[in-house]
Amino acid sequence: MPQNSAAPLFLLTRHWRDTAAGLEVVLWAGGGEGRPARIHLRGQQAVCFIPRAISDEKIAALAQNHRRRRLKLKTLDGGDADAMYFSRQSDLLEFRHRARHHGIALYESDVKPADRFLMERFITGAFTVHGEAQRQDGFTVFTDPRLRRASHKPVFRVLSLDIETGRDGRLYSAAAADNAAEKVFVVNDGAQKKGGATRGGLPVVFVRDEAQLLTEFFRWLRLRDPDVLIGWNVINFDLDVLQRACARLNVPFDIARGGERAAVVRQENPAQTGIARLPGRVVLDGIETLRAAFWNFESFRLEFVARQLLGRGKALADGGDKMGEIERLYRDAQFELAHYNLEDCRLVREIFARTDLVNFAASRATLTGLALGRHGGSVAAFDNLYLPRLHRAGYVAPDLDPARAANAESSPGGYVLDSRPGLYRNVLLLDFKSLYPSIIRTFKVDPLGMQLGGGGDGGGTLKVRNIMDS
Repeated sequence: MPQNSAAPLFLLTRHWRDTAAGLEVVLWAGGGEGRPARIHLRGQQAVCFIPRAISDEKIAALAQNHRRRRLKLKTLDGGDADAMYFSRQSDLLEFRHRARHHGIALYESDVKPADRFLMERFITGAFTVHGEAQRQDGFTVFTDPRLRRASHKPVFRVLSLDIETGRDGRLYSAAAADNAAEKVFVVNDGAQKKGGATRGGLPVVFVRDEAQLLTEFFRWLRLRDPDVLIGWNVINFDLDVLQRACARLNVPFDIARGGERAAVVRQENPAQTGIARLPGRVVLDGIETLRAAFWNFESFRLEFVARQLLGRGKALADGGDKMGEIERLYRDAQFELAHYNLEDCRLVREIFARTDLVNFAASRATLTGLALGRHGGSVAAFDNLYLPRLHRAGYVAPDLDPARAANAESSPGGYVLDSRPGLYRNVLLLDFKSLYPSIIRTFKVDPLGMQLGGGGDGGGTLKVRNIMDS
């Protein structure tokens, strides 16, 4: 089998799964010069740490399918720590549940297997793959290769998608556009008119029903094979509606790479953006990504943002009975509906290009180690960057205590003096925001430095080295 790889790839998605043969980690990568890659890592182990003082007998009563190993590691309070290895993540989770019930402190049992695999190799974005390669339809498969961190600016295949529906949730049309092709699929069972201007060869495909629309739309999307899907409220609306339509019509939600299972997970709070789990493809929502990139608008409606950034808006302006107008176009002028649907895709593509959002997301992922489409997650980003360096300094971190996390006083923040109401002259404002990084690095303000102190050298500098410099 051929060996690979010299050309770097960029991490797209990560996930883990328990199998009969043990824990597996699957990574998808793209954005390189060649084909996207699926990296299959078998025989992985779920890992946590325990105090060495806990006896083997006590551990044996609580854990199964485990291996205990003595390491030269300590907890932050100075105690010795041992590693616990499990063949399945489910075994670790069961052990964690029982350990907490018996009051046993665990360390790093809340780190997900795929995240641990990547962080311990300092892989946050680009990497090279070294191992045997097998070519499959549209991508390359590596089984148990070696991965090495790399420096690489990815060039992703980006596709914008958008759908239109009626008040009852039925699919009317689905459009998609990338840098080389466009397509609109419109349901027409013969009862609807195809009237309206064709807009100079509009790329419309008429299908007989919703099921055929889903099948043909997914087939065309897989043919274009994007690394990144973009849209406007694309997770909470477009992908969620497509998934629900697939379930209603018994059509596979076949939108991921390699035939892997895709899913959109809704949040308990409807105002929050859901989670799109599409192995091999990243989903970037225009609204969330703009906010993450510190863009601010009076309104994040596509019409408003497009006019602010591009100087033009949607084919149908916001306002009035917009849903009624869409239903009218579906009945009487489906070419016009197709034009409206496709124009939304074009606007989103141009907004992403104007604001360079895809490169922003890649740079952010490289800096933080977070998944390419993830927003927020400052604690997870800190874990990604800090834990592997903490281990190399000889220490392990405690699990996040759920009770403490719920207590706001556990992280009180800076002290704020009570104000005295009134009018004042000569008000002086001191803002040290830009000095935070310098203060943190100079005085070793990190969990290890704060825990160990070091006694100082008389000049205000702690003896503990900054492990982020390692």
